[in-house]
Amino acid sequence: MEYKYIITDINNKIFCCIYTSDNTCHYLKPLDSGSVVGNIYVGRVENVVKNINAAFIEIEDKQKCYYSIQDNKTPIFFNEKNNPAICQGDRILVKVITEPLKTKPAKVSSKIELTGNYSVVSNDVKGVHISKKIKSNETITEIKKRVADILIQKQQYTDMLRKAVFSKFYTLVHKDRPEYIEEIVHLSGKDSVEIITDIPAIYNELETYLPRSSNISIRMYKDELWPLYKLYSIEKEIDTALSKKVWLKSGGYLIIEQTEALSVIDVNSGKNVTKAKSMEAIEASALKTNLEAADKLCQQIKVRNLSGIIIVDFINMNQRNCDILMEHLKSLAKKDIVNTTIVDITKLGLVEITRKKIGKSLSESLNKA
Repeated sequence: MEYKYIITDINNKIFCCIYTSDNTCHYLKPLDSGSVVGNIYVGRVENVVKNINAAFIEIEDKQKCYYSIQDNKTPIFFNEKNNPAICQGDRILVKVITEPLKTKPAKVSSKIELTGNYSVVSNDVKGVHISKKIKSNETITEIKKRVADILIQKQQYTDMLRKAVFSKFYTLVHKDRPEYIEEIVHLSGKDSVEIITDIPAIYNELETYLPRSSNISIRMYKDELWPLYKLYSIEKEIDTALSKKVWLKSGGYLIIEQTEALSVIDVNSGKNVTKAKSMEAIEASALKTNLEAADKLCQQIKVRNLSGIIIVDFINMNQRNCDILMEHLKSLAKKDIVNTTIVDITKLGLVEITRKKIGKSLSESLNKA
């Protein structure tokens, strides 16, 4: 697969977009320069809530974060203690793993990781392990040669701990590289990525952080007459992704509604009304519309970054055509870089989809929720 990763400025807001070789947008989000995900802090335990087996830890600007005691068996303390239990007032090393979302605070963890171009150094993993996502033997061989990268990270890890020991509460002891860099590195693991930007500062950041790889190319776009965002119709993609109604080329349309508990997508034939009288022709028309709708809704799920439970109401069809549709949906789900599962069709004919939550949805990021 070949990807184009576009980073451009639209009305003083930087957007990151991923396009496939057929110029279809599969990813779209504003770049959050104020994100603290990945940062490592010396935090202060503000209080311990025993009934939920959790603590709340403050980091910079007295931001209160959720810390699961059950999921963190080996906390790293920097104050003298008589017991291993986490207590109010403890000085503890934590890494931010999720952003705050609506009424939910950010989450922090005692699993401290430093990510390099080819490896991750972690405080709770012994030995050297290769990611199961890497299937190529050539890639595995190449990674094993990159011992220098691992040694550099180990030195960074040691230096960070030395700094943390003598740091005050709320101190930022390690700032992770930008999230979009991680996304590009992840994409380039098995696919080629061409990165195009018209922002000099971003171009310099890309040159600094990205590894030298045959799978990655970086290009600075310089056309003052035709901006990069217009070349890829990014404004139109944003408008579509924020719209409740999305048209299909056949004349049908989708109604997409995002709620607190789940997302609902309704497929309608719209202007694509067949005049055929035979049941066979009606079924063929319904299948054609549903397959087109499946392509569009899977694209919109990715662009909008919908997650959790997604319910889709397709046009009714016979069992044979339903099986064809489900197989098509499963093939589309495999192409999503975020873990997506086509669960089943309910007795009411509704298709259940689940998608792992990775960050905010597009509407939440743009404060349009």
